[in-house]
Amino acid sequence: MSHPFDPNQPPMAPGSFPTAPSGYTAPYPEAPAYGAPPPIGDSHAAAAVPADLGFGELADFATRAAAWLLDWVFLGLLGTLLLVPFGLLLVWQWETEPGTCRTGAGLEPCNVPTDAWMRMLFGLIGIYVVLAMALTFFYFVFRVSRRGQTFGGQLMGLRIVSLETGRPPRMGATFLRYLVRALIGQFFIGYLWMLFDPRRQTLHDKAANTVVVRT
Repeated sequence: MSHPFDPNQPPMAPGSFPTAPSGYTAPYPEAPAYGAPPPIGDSHAAAAVPADLGFGELADFATRAAAWLLDWVFLGLLGTLLLVPFGLLLVWQWETEPGTCRTGAGLEPCNVPTDAWMRMLFGLIGIYVVLAMALTFFYFVFRVSRRGQTFGGQLMGLRIVSLETGRPPRMGATFLRYLVRALIGQFFIGYLWMLFDPRRQTLHDKAANTVVVRT
Protein backbone atom coordinates (compact mmCIF):
# COMPACT_ATOMS: atom_id res chain seq x y z
CA MET A 1 0.00 0.00 0.00
CA SER A 2 1.45 3.35 -0.97
CA HIS A 3 1.44 6.33 1.39
CA PRO A 4 -0.90 9.15 0.32
CA PHE A 5 2.08 11.54 0.37
CA ASP A 6 4.47 9.19 -1.46
CA PRO A 7 6.79 11.41 -3.58
CA ASN A 8 6.95 8.67 -6.26
CA GLN A 9 3.23 9.04 -7.02
CA PRO A 10 2.25 11.14 -10.03
CA PRO A 11 1.24 14.74 -9.25
CA MET A 12 -2.41 15.41 -8.43
CA ALA A 13 -4.69 17.71 -10.31
CA PRO A 14 -5.05 21.28 -8.96
CA GLY A 15 -7.78 21.58 -6.29
CA SER A 16 -7.70 17.89 -5.34
CA PHE A 17 -6.56 16.45 -2.01
CA PRO A 18 -5.05 13.11 -1.09
CA THR A 19 -7.42 10.52 0.32
CA ALA A 20 -6.76 8.37 3.36
CA PRO A 21 -5.65 4.82 2.65
CA SER A 22 -8.08 1.96 3.10
CA GLY A 23 -8.42 0.79 6.71
CA TYR A 24 -7.32 4.18 8.04
CA THR A 25 -9.30 5.37 11.12
CA ALA A 26 -9.31 8.96 12.32
CA PRO A 27 -7.78 9.29 15.83
CA TYR A 28 -10.62 11.55 17.02
CA PRO A 29 -14.34 11.64 16.17
CA GLU A 30 -15.43 14.31 13.80
CA ALA A 31 -16.40 17.53 15.63
CA PRO A 32 -19.93 18.83 15.08
CA ALA A 33 -20.38 21.75 12.77
CA TYR A 34 -20.16 25.24 14.29
CA GLY A 35 -23.48 26.24 15.79
CA ALA A 36 -24.89 22.71 15.66
CA PRO A 37 -26.56 21.39 18.85
CA PRO A 38 -24.50 19.00 20.97
CA PRO A 39 -25.10 15.32 20.35
CA ILE A 40 -27.52 13.37 22.51
CA GLY A 41 -25.87 12.27 25.72
CA ASP A 42 -23.41 15.19 25.82
CA SER A 43 -22.79 16.33 29.41
CA HIS A 44 -23.45 19.96 28.46
CA ALA A 45 -26.67 19.29 26.61
CA ALA A 46 -29.82 20.83 27.99
CA ALA A 47 -31.73 18.23 29.96
CA ALA A 48 -33.81 17.87 33.06
CA VAL A 49 -31.66 18.29 36.15
CA PRO A 50 -31.80 15.26 38.44
CA ALA A 51 -32.93 15.57 42.04
CA ASP A 52 -29.32 14.99 43.13
CA LEU A 53 -26.74 17.45 41.79
CA GLY A 54 -23.85 15.84 43.63
CA PHE A 55 -24.27 18.15 46.65
CA GLY A 56 -27.19 16.20 48.11
CA GLU A 57 -30.87 15.64 47.42
CA LEU A 58 -32.76 18.79 46.47
CA ALA A 59 -35.18 19.99 49.15
CA ASP A 60 -38.89 19.87 48.37
CA PHE A 61 -41.40 22.71 48.78
CA ALA A 62 -43.04 21.41 51.98
CA THR A 63 -39.75 21.01 53.84
CA ARG A 64 -38.58 24.48 52.83
CA ALA A 65 -41.93 25.97 53.87
CA ALA A 66 -41.61 24.34 57.30
CA ALA A 67 -38.08 25.74 57.66
CA TRP A 68 -39.37 29.20 56.67
CA LEU A 69 -42.06 29.06 59.37
CA LEU A 70 -39.54 27.95 61.99
CA ASP A 71 -37.24 30.82 61.03
CA TRP A 72 -39.92 33.43 61.60
CA VAL A 73 -41.10 31.81 64.85
CA PHE A 74 -37.51 31.93 66.08
CA LEU A 75 -37.02 35.55 64.99
CA GLY A 76 -40.38 36.50 66.51
CA LEU A 77 -39.31 35.09 69.86
CA LEU A 78 -36.02 36.98 69.73
CA GLY A 79 -37.82 40.17 68.77
CA THR A 80 -40.18 39.77 71.72
CA LEU A 81 -37.26 39.24 74.09
CA LEU A 82 -35.71 42.46 72.78
CA LEU A 83 -38.95 44.34 73.47
CA VAL A 84 -39.09 43.33 77.14
CA PRO A 85 -36.29 45.62 78.43
CA PHE A 86 -37.53 48.49 76.26
CA GLY A 87 -41.05 48.12 77.63
CA LEU A 88 -39.85 47.94 81.23
CA LEU A 89 -37.78 51.08 80.73
CA LEU A 90 -40.74 52.97 79.29
CA VAL A 91 -42.97 51.91 82.18
CA TRP A 92 -40.32 52.85 84.72
CA GLN A 93 -39.79 56.29 83.18
CA TRP A 94 -43.48 56.97 82.61
CA GLU A 95 -44.26 60.62 83.21
CA THR A 96 -47.34 62.69 82.54
CA GLU A 97 -48.24 66.35 82.65
CA PRO A 98 -51.52 68.24 82.48
CA GLY A 99 -52.84 68.65 78.98
CA THR A 100 -55.95 68.35 76.89
CA CYS A 101 -57.49 65.35 75.18
CA ARG A 102 -60.06 65.30 72.41
CA THR A 103 -63.23 63.46 73.38
CA GLY A 104 -66.75 63.24 72.02
CA ALA A 105 -67.65 66.35 74.01
CA GLY A 106 -64.64 68.27 72.67
CA LEU A 107 -61.33 69.11 74.37
CA GLU A 108 -61.13 68.24 78.03
CA PRO A 109 -58.29 68.43 80.59
CA CYS A 110 -56.29 65.21 80.98
CA ASN A 111 -52.82 63.92 81.71
CA VAL A 112 -50.58 63.39 78.66
CA PRO A 113 -47.06 61.96 78.36
CA THR A 114 -44.31 64.49 78.82
CA ASP A 115 -42.16 65.61 75.90
CA ALA A 116 -39.14 63.93 77.50
CA TRP A 117 -40.96 60.60 77.69
CA MET A 118 -42.10 60.89 74.07
CA ARG A 119 -38.54 61.58 72.93
CA MET A 120 -37.38 58.50 74.84
CA LEU A 121 -40.15 56.45 73.20
CA PHE A 122 -39.12 57.41 69.67
CA GLY A 123 -35.46 56.94 70.52
CA LEU A 124 -36.10 53.42 71.77
CA ILE A 125 -38.14 52.63 68.66
CA GLY A 126 -35.17 53.70 66.51
CA ILE A 127 -32.78 51.57 68.56
CA TYR A 128 -35.11 48.58 68.31
CA VAL A 129 -35.36 48.92 64.51
CA VAL A 130 -31.55 49.04 64.17
CA LEU A 131 -31.15 45.98 66.42
CA ALA A 132 -33.84 44.09 64.50
CA MET A 133 -32.11 44.85 61.17
CA ALA A 134 -28.75 43.74 62.57
CA LEU A 135 -30.27 40.53 63.89
CA THR A 136 -31.93 39.80 60.54
CA PHE A 137 -28.66 40.48 58.68
CA PHE A 138 -26.74 38.16 61.00
CA TYR A 139 -29.38 35.44 60.73
CA PHE A 140 -30.06 35.40 56.99
CA VAL A 141 -26.73 36.68 55.60
CA PHE A 142 -23.77 36.18 57.89
CA ARG A 143 -24.85 32.81 59.32
CA VAL A 144 -25.84 31.41 55.91
CA SER A 145 -22.53 32.52 54.35
CA ARG A 146 -20.64 30.72 57.12
CA ARG A 147 -22.72 27.60 57.75
CA GLY A 148 -25.18 27.47 54.86
CA GLN A 149 -28.07 27.11 57.31
CA THR A 150 -30.59 29.13 59.23
CA PHE A 151 -31.95 27.78 62.50
CA GLY A 152 -35.10 26.53 60.74
CA GLY A 153 -33.05 24.95 57.97
CA GLN A 154 -30.85 23.24 60.51
CA LEU A 155 -33.86 21.74 62.30
CA MET A 156 -35.32 20.53 58.99
CA GLY A 157 -32.00 19.12 57.77
CA LEU A 158 -31.49 21.64 54.94
CA ARG A 159 -28.41 23.41 53.67
CA ILE A 160 -27.91 26.25 51.18
CA VAL A 161 -25.03 25.70 48.74
CA SER A 162 -23.59 27.51 45.75
CA LEU A 163 -24.00 25.77 42.40
CA GLU A 164 -20.43 26.79 41.55
CA THR A 165 -18.64 25.37 44.58
CA GLY A 166 -21.08 23.12 46.44
CA ARG A 167 -20.24 25.08 49.59
CA PRO A 168 -22.12 27.84 51.46
CA PRO A 169 -22.46 30.91 49.20
CA ARG A 170 -20.19 33.91 49.67
CA MET A 171 -21.29 36.95 51.62
CA GLY A 172 -22.12 38.98 48.51
CA ALA A 173 -24.26 36.22 47.01
CA THR A 174 -25.97 35.63 50.33
CA PHE A 175 -26.77 39.33 50.71
CA LEU A 176 -28.20 39.45 47.16
CA ARG A 177 -30.26 36.36 47.95
CA TYR A 178 -31.65 38.03 51.06
CA LEU A 179 -32.50 41.26 49.20
CA VAL A 180 -34.42 39.43 46.47
CA ARG A 181 -36.19 37.35 49.08
CA ALA A 182 -37.15 40.48 51.05
CA LEU A 183 -38.46 42.25 47.92
CA ILE A 184 -40.53 39.50 46.30
CA GLY A 185 -40.36 36.49 48.57
CA GLN A 186 -42.88 37.79 51.06
CA PHE A 187 -45.60 37.54 48.41
CA PHE A 188 -44.70 33.86 47.88
CA ILE A 189 -44.07 34.51 44.18
CA GLY A 190 -40.40 33.69 44.60
CA TYR A 191 -41.17 30.54 46.60
CA LEU A 192 -43.85 29.21 44.25
CA TRP A 193 -41.34 29.41 41.39
CA MET A 194 -39.58 26.31 42.72
CA LEU A 195 -42.66 24.20 41.98
CA PHE A 196 -41.95 24.58 38.26
CA ASP A 197 -38.15 24.74 38.33
CA PRO A 198 -36.13 21.56 37.54
CA ARG A 199 -33.55 22.51 40.18
CA ARG A 200 -36.27 23.49 42.67
CA GLN A 201 -34.82 26.98 42.87
CA THR A 202 -36.79 29.93 44.15
CA LEU A 203 -36.23 33.32 42.50
CA HIS A 204 -33.81 34.36 45.25
CA ASP A 205 -31.94 31.07 44.70
CA LYS A 206 -31.59 31.92 41.02
CA ALA A 207 -30.38 35.44 41.82
CA ALA A 208 -27.59 34.04 44.03
CA ASN A 209 -26.99 30.87 41.97
CA THR A 210 -27.77 28.62 44.92
CA VAL A 211 -29.82 25.51 45.66
CA VAL A 212 -31.18 24.08 48.89
CA VAL A 213 -30.29 20.45 49.60
CA ARG A 214 -30.85 17.93 52.35
CA THR A 215 -27.94 17.34 54.70
